Amino acid sequence: MAAPVRLDGRTAGDGRLGGKAGRTALRAKDPEDATRRALSDGELALERLRRTFDCAPVGIAYVDTTGVLIDVNPAFCKILGYSRDELCGRTFQQFTHPEDVGANQQLLERLGAGDIGGYRMQKRYVRSSGDVVWADLTVSVLRDQAERVLNYISIVVDIGEAKQQEDRLNFLLHELAHRSKNLLTVVRAAAHRIAASSTSVQGMLAGLDDRLVGLAASQELLVEIGRETDLGELARAQIAAFVPINDGRVVIEGPRVVLGASATNTIGMALHELATNACKYGALSVIDGRVSIRWSLEGRELVVEWREHDGPPVSPPTHSGFGRKVIERSAARLGGASTLSFDPDGVCWRLRAPDSGLRL
Repeated sequence: MAAPVRLDGRTAGDGRLGGKAGRTALRAKDPEDATRRALSDGELALERLRRTFDCAPVGIAYVDTTGVLIDVNPAFCKILGYSRDELCGRTFQQFTHPEDVGANQQLLERLGAGDIGGYRMQKRYVRSSGDVVWADLTVSVLRDQAERVLNYISIVVDIGEAKQQEDRLNFLLHELAHRSKNLLTVVRAAAHRIAASSTSVQGMLAGLDDRLVGLAASQELLVEIGRETDLGELARAQIAAFVPINDGRVVIEGPRVVLGASATNTIGMALHELATNACKYGALSVIDGRVSIRWSLEGRELVVEWREHDGPPVSPPTHSGFGRKVIERSAARLGGASTLSFDPDGVCWRLRAPDSGLRL
């Protein structure tokens, strides 16, 4: 039977057709064209790979078996603060925080030996500026057909901001636990003082009830403090958690100063720790003790002073606890400076903070 004839006069199966048979015939007739196409496809794949490498939002580094950086992408350079030429040819150990080199090296050796298929860790890099940056590192290995290691592929993600948030959260959790403990201490001390001055059980219960109501009100006030807080209101709220606000032993003086949310929390925590210490060991632990909280504006700086008088003899503490850490940290968070002295007459804390730090 004759082959079917198309309207254009060509028979089906003719190599000039666009079907599978036609393409096979074309490749058979022009092998050089097929080679060029294959080469073009390979070049296109390489170009896509290079663009992905260069445009990836995470750091990527190819590392040889000795730890030398073979190639790095722009995101990796940005994380470490070096150019590509400054990084390539040097080892990853040179840019790793000394405390993290050992753990990183151990995991890399296990990966090279085939004990693990890859690994992930959080580590610190040292940037060109000398600053330390936290990163999430994931490493895989590229092997040849004989299972020999060709190189390692490192994916690096900057988690510095997340680490800072984690540190702040941990600090606040410690502060919450510390404040709860302090509050119980205040309640206990108040109960003892009221018991000592009461002549009946009913009188003691009435006095304790009044004190607990005052404590609850002061705690509620602290929670309700908004983004902008008057420093005088903040100082009175902190003191009210320990002694009645009309207690003549406490003087609070200063011009109107409005604080931002961060400055409110920072100064508030410092005053809380100072008041706690004064109630436990300082001027507020005795009848005749006095505390003054005064502040003033000197140019574009705020100067705050807490000073205790006529309390028990003071001696410097033998160790630094969490409360002291909170007090000393306050200045740094506001971009200022502070001093904490344990004078024989009483504890004195002095804070000097720039105007810019108060608006945070």
